[in-house]
Amino acid sequence: MQKFPVTSVKLTKFALGLTLAATLAACGGGSDSPAAVTVASTDTSAAVTSTSVAALATATPTVVSFGNGFSGTDGTTTAVTLTGPTTVAFTSAAANPTFAITNDGKTAEGTTTFGSCIFTVGDPSPFPSAHPLGANKVIKVEPCSLTASTKDATANGTTVQRNVVLTFGGTTSDPVKLEVTVKPDGSVLIGNTQVAKVTLTTTTGGGN
Repeated sequence: MQKFPVTSVKLTKFALGLTLAATLAACGGGSDSPAAVTVASTDTSAAVTSTSVAALATATPTVVSFGNGFSGTDGTTTAVTLTGPTTVAFTSAAANPTFAITNDGKTAEGTTTFGSCIFTVGDPSPFPSAHPLGANKVIKVEPCSLTASTKDATANGTTVQRNVVLTFGGTTSDPVKLEVTVKPDGSVLIGNTQVAKVTLTTTTGGGN
C-alpha cells in the first residue's frame, strides 16, 4: 500500500484551508458586517414659534417663496388670499419677530405673533387699504409649520444642507436648503437653534 509523505498531507490540509477561507469571503461569510447607525426615522415637523423663527431669521437664505401665494383669514372668519408669487422673510429673532412679505412687487412689513402665525401689517404700507397687506391688516395662517427633510439622516451631530419648507394653511412653500443638524439625542437644529426633536431608529449601513 502506497504511503503519502506527512509533509504532503500537511500541505494538502493547508491548501484546503485557504480554499475554504476564500469561499467564505466570496460568499460574504466573515465578520465584516455593516455597522449599526442611528438615524432619524422621519422628516421633522414643528409648529412655527418664536424659536424656529429665530433659526429662520439667521439662516441663509432668509427668504421663503410661495410660488402661487397663500391663504389665511383676517384674524376672524373672513378668508384672505395673496395671489401670485409671494415671499416671506422673518427679519428679526424676538418674541414677536418682524416680517417682510413681498407680493405684486411691493413689500409690507409688520410684527408676527403666534398661536398659528398672525401677521399684523404696520402703518404705513405700500398696499392700498383694501389689500390683504394694507396698513394694520391681519393675515392669520393655520396651521403654520416648518418641516425639515431629516428622514434617514445620521444622528451624529454633523451639519448638512437639507430642504426646509413652511406650510401656511394648505399651502407649502418652495423648499430652501438650510444647514440642519441631527444630534445623537434626536435634537434637530437649523443653524445653531434647536427647532424640534425627532424619533431615532437604529439601522445598518450609513445614513446621510
